[in-house]
Amino acid sequence: MANGQEFVRRLQQTGGATLIVSLPKEWIDQTGLKKFDEILLVSSDDGTLHIIPRNMNNKTQQEEFIVNVMPNENAEGVLRDYISAYLAGYNTIRIRFNEPSPGLAQKIRQLVRRWLIGVEVVEETIHEMVTQCLPTHNSLPLMKALERMGSIASSMQREAVSALAEQNKSIALEVVQRDDEVDRFYHFIVRQLNIAVSNPVILKSLGLNNRQDCLGYMLVTKSIERAADHASSIANLSMTLHSSKSSILEKIVEAGYRANKLFDNALKSILQTDRESAKQTIQQAEEVTKITHELNNQLVRKSTASTALRLLLENIKRIAEYSSDISEVAVNLSVRKPRINLV
Repeated sequence: MANGQEFVRRLQQTGGATLIVSLPKEWIDQTGLKKFDEILLVSSDDGTLHIIPRNMNNKTQQEEFIVNVMPNENAEGVLRDYISAYLAGYNTIRIRFNEPSPGLAQKIRQLVRRWLIGVEVVEETIHEMVTQCLPTHNSLPLMKALERMGSIASSMQREAVSALAEQNKSIALEVVQRDDEVDRFYHFIVRQLNIAVSNPVILKSLGLNNRQDCLGYMLVTKSIERAADHASSIANLSMTLHSSKSSILEKIVEAGYRANKLFDNALKSILQTDRESAKQTIQQAEEVTKITHELNNQLVRKSTASTALRLLLENIKRIAEYSSDISEVAVNLSVRKPRINLV
């Protein structure tokens, strides 16, 4: 049966008020359903009804992906393939080695644990490593994961600006190290959203109304991840300055704190779907962007201006812009189509 093929059926009445509909034979043959088999019926807010064979649902959950380690391939290259399978939603990922390489296997294991949430090594030999990606969306709901990711990214920004103001390298180093935790949440959330797009059951379990919501939260997750990257960049740049405290640095620090406040407001607006708060954040983000442009122009006029200061302003501007992007999604999600009354 061709993917996306349409079938038209007429409702029939049986008994007093019960309506029934027949299922296409082609679909029955493809799914392997037979008499007395169970199917799941999952309704959506737009009035559509998804029919999911129980046997197919179990089969999907058992799918596995095999990562073949090529000769002379390094751990980072293997990790890229592994993350692709993780994001695609595979529950079992098997890593096969062309030849025994204990050192490479150990490095891969360390990287997987560093970058991903919910992955366990369930079997290991000298020739392969079998990992299981746990269905942790029940124990770590989407909005809770998003909230934790945003909280880490926000604290990174705040402490990076603090490190800049105080010229404190130890704080800056701690901020940089925390970026890995944001990336772990990023991969976890993207995985859940990718699964939800093709699985209405997971979509409902994540508390989402339709597939369009997945795209919105995907954009939010990416914006949070990028904002954390810019916080890490601010921390790194702060360590390159040599007691260069000045009036313009104080203004840069002030702009950094304002951008962080915008980011916090954007997170609240997306978590609470607060349309008015989101619109205010978008407007305020434009003001912060204008401030960074003005400060940058002042630096351009100074021939002795530090390149690091201009890069700091660029990172602060980017955080304000990502805050605006998050708020835009909050506005979009607040405009929902009316629910179809099926009664």
